[in-house]
Amino acid sequence: SGDRVTAVITDQGRIPCDTVVLTPDLPVAYRLLGHRPRRPLPLRHSPSAVVLHAGTDRTWPDLAHHTISFGAAWKETFRELTGTGRLMSDPSLLITRPTATDPALAPPGRHLHYVLAPCPNTDIGPGTADWHSLAPRYRDRLLLELEGRGLDGLAAAIEEECLVTPVDWTAQGHAAGTPFSAAHTFAQTGPFRPRNLVRGTVNAVLAGCGTTPGVGVPTVLISGKLAAARVTGGGPVRTARRPRP
Repeated sequence: SGDRVTAVITDQGRIPCDTVVLTPDLPVAYRLLGHRPRRPLPLRHSPSAVVLHAGTDRTWPDLAHHTISFGAAWKETFRELTGTGRLMSDPSLLITRPTATDPALAPPGRHLHYVLAPCPNTDIGPGTADWHSLAPRYRDRLLLELEGRGLDGLAAAIEEECLVTPVDWTAQGHAAGTPFSAAHTFAQTGPFRPRNLVRGTVNAVLAGCGTTPGVGVPTVLISGKLAAARVTGGGPVRTARRPRP
């Protein structure tokens, strides 16, 4: 109502509110509010990621809970991910084995692994339509690469799997098909990152990786602390009465 959010409508009904904290990706939050900040430059988005979740009938003892497998073409990889929009020609990959720490996450004798492969976002790389056909081929390419790096028999060991690509991130409302939101370029870092207040609203606050201070679990937690400070009196959010817990 005007510059004030008076209620949130969900599938459970209408919830009156004094203040609202929004944590979706920035374009979703701006669309819900009907406002967006004025910026001299459009937002640039971070690279995305393909993630293969695999349940296997074996594991590889050299894998820790987290293992990073580096490619050699380091500078070229960054150019591909952020500039040319190509898939990594010499991939650097994160392999995570959660059952190394908690074997109860899988049935007896089984193991969980996931492989995270950075990829270009859909603004500069393959679009969602491309990923529908590209995904199975890229999955096979990643498994072949890892088998060549010592994880012999990985493909044959997979009993259950789930492949997540930019198609899935886009379906969840993430701009440019990336879960990592706005890139940490100079013009989008520190005081230049989108604020947690939105022009045209007086009782809406943003939290999450798109706003100040940025991407990553610790920084996102700080964004929640900043949002709480806005709501409870540490910032210029104006409420008609004391916010409800």
